[in-house]
Amino acid sequence: MIKLLKFENIYGIKKLNNISLINEDTIIYSPNGVMKSSFADGLETISNNENPKDIFNDIDGVYEIEYNDGVVNKVITDASPDKKMNLFVFRGEDLSKEIFLNPELANIVISSELKEQYEDKLSLINDKMDRIKEIVTLNILEGKLGAKTSETKYHNFMLQFGGKSLLERINNFLSRSHSKIKEDIREIKYENIFNIKTEQILTEADFAEQAKKYNELKEKKLNEIIFNNEFGISQLQDSHTNLIKNNYYKAGHKLLINDVQLDEQGVDTLIKNTIESVYESEEMLTIFNKVKSTLDKNADTRKLREELSKNSWLLEKLSNSQQFKIDFIFTKLDSFLGEMLSIRDEMEIIMKDISAIFEDAKKYVSTWDEVIKKYNLRFVNKYYEIKIKDKPNAVIGLEQPQFINVFKGTNDEISEEEFNRFSSGEKRAIYILYFLFEVERRKQLGEKFIIVADDIVDSFDYKNKYSMIEYLGELSSDSQIQIIILTHNFDFYRSCRHSFGSKLKSQLFAFLNQNGEVDLFDISSTDYESFNLIEKWKDEDDPLSLIALIPFLRNIIELKDGKNDPDYLKLTDYLHYNLTTGTIDLSNLSAIYGGFSIKCTSINNNTYFDVLLDEVKKMNSSISEIDLKSKTVLGIFIRVASDYYLLNEYRRLNNRCNPIIPPNSRWSNKLKNLVYPQLSARGKEIIDKSIVVAPPFAHVNSFMYEPLIDVGTETLFDVANELILNIY
Repeated sequence: MIKLLKFENIYGIKKLNNISLINEDTIIYSPNGVMKSSFADGLETISNNENPKDIFNDIDGVYEIEYNDGVVNKVITDASPDKKMNLFVFRGEDLSKEIFLNPELANIVISSELKEQYEDKLSLINDKMDRIKEIVTLNILEGKLGAKTSETKYHNFMLQFGGKSLLERINNFLSRSHSKIKEDIREIKYENIFNIKTEQILTEADFAEQAKKYNELKEKKLNEIIFNNEFGISQLQDSHTNLIKNNYYKAGHKLLINDVQLDEQGVDTLIKNTIESVYESEEMLTIFNKVKSTLDKNADTRKLREELSKNSWLLEKLSNSQQFKIDFIFTKLDSFLGEMLSIRDEMEIIMKDISAIFEDAKKYVSTWDEVIKKYNLRFVNKYYEIKIKDKPNAVIGLEQPQFINVFKGTNDEISEEEFNRFSSGEKRAIYILYFLFEVERRKQLGEKFIIVADDIVDSFDYKNKYSMIEYLGELSSDSQIQIIILTHNFDFYRSCRHSFGSKLKSQLFAFLNQNGEVDLFDISSTDYESFNLIEKWKDEDDPLSLIALIPFLRNIIELKDGKNDPDYLKLTDYLHYNLTTGTIDLSNLSAIYGGFSIKCTSINNNTYFDVLLDEVKKMNSSISEIDLKSKTVLGIFIRVASDYYLLNEYRRLNNRCNPIIPPNSRWSNKLKNLVYPQLSARGKEIIDKSIVVAPPFAHVNSFMYEPLIDVGTETLFDVANELILNIY
């Protein structure tokens, strides 16, 4: 985790004062243009082992950070050689920039670190393959590097070695067995012998048969002249070469062949004259000329004919044209063979590294499932949900994970045209998925890490904003994670404070002072909340209005007399379902209503929960999206009914016993923590949905109900009706 001691001249931040206030999980409210992006960018640059600077004045940044990852405790400064920190920055503005650049919404779950590792290895592989291409192009194909024709020729050249990829074809090529050709082939061009036209002829049975006859006849005649089958011309050539290498002739020795003593030059002459006499024999010339005539078809085949005319020995080699081709290629590349084999070995090592990266990526498949499930459960999309396409083939860099949008309840993929009809908020919600995956991936590593969230929900609608706040609140309970939240949205700031509770160690404001420096202020003990009462509800004298006024009245009493006031505590009981809620009714609030001049003659003797339930049942889904009163009552019902559901589940699981929760504590939160782990999957889904549309912190301050305007009535009704079905 990090503790900042100094932060100066970094991307526009002249100096960050009172920096020690940033402690553990922290939220900083700051107007735009003060420090958020500069602060996030600076930390990210440092964590990447680089030095940030003041880009406006070209001044080197000065900083001092205490960093503890659970193993190493070190102080990082601008002079430190090792500045790396396990930290990642998640920005709202980055997402909004990219949203329309990637209509397929692909690749968002690929870990940037694994992808970078793969791309680094792939770059090394490409460098090696480029060197192979250079050697082959210049020495076999005799082409020009970078030329389009050369690229095409190289591609076709490699295709003959088989394989699904160029890398596999290169490996097959370098693994082919071969022998070095003894004859001089320096002036013979590969393409004169092996091209599309000539290979059609070389593979014909008649040509191969004639070449075979030619070779057999040559061997027979060579051996007839001065040798026999046990020791022929080939054996003499091999022996002669070895004797030269071992200085046999230089020592004054000679060979006795057919009673004739021959020195080195004499043996050379014997071999040369013997071969020439054989090749010029009538039988040999007959076969040779017959073969040559078959090559007089077009310009490409005539090139081979010309080579045969100059090098008659070629014909015998072509009796096995495919092996001769391989021998020809590697003889041409003889001086590069060591380098090429070394490249092959290096590529094999790199490929093992890449395979290891693939294996790491495959381990995250189960994480993808959990993230998708969590996303689809917690984050609201009215029309579509997210699924992974071709999940088994999602391998880093080759087939990247592709996320598709399907209509809810179906597997029907949404077309690009259909998707473009959705609102920008609905589209942006999909990028939450990247954040969830990156967090879960890092959690799996079991290491401590820091999240810097820079205006991450600025473009989200309220539904998904609340879901993200709830998720961040859960992360703050993890001792392995430190969260630093930066925002210019005061509503989001306030919501995080209520959601995190005591887990949020630092609640700060950041403003520029007269010197252009950034001052941090601790406002954790100061009430910055404000609200406006809905005046007309006071005179409507109906249960709906009376219920909707409860949170507003509680706020006023809290401001006037504090949280320990009996009326405050009494009103709190109406915003939760605790151990006394089942027996109270609205008449218990008559004195409070009267104290605020609120008409309340419509109160009956039914219990409060029954009245609340009746009011919800009387509503219909056609109420206006801006009907704050009805939506407020729906929100209260969802909160109270979810408490009711949790309380009944607790009793069912604990022999009808009641939970022991200290008075004046966060009832809903404590109750949820007691019961949630034991709920069925369906039960967890119900509670999660309830939190999304009517989060518990919305009842701490009444004007937090304003966001309910942004929550669709259909969503509120769906959740309310689901609760009704499951509590009766």
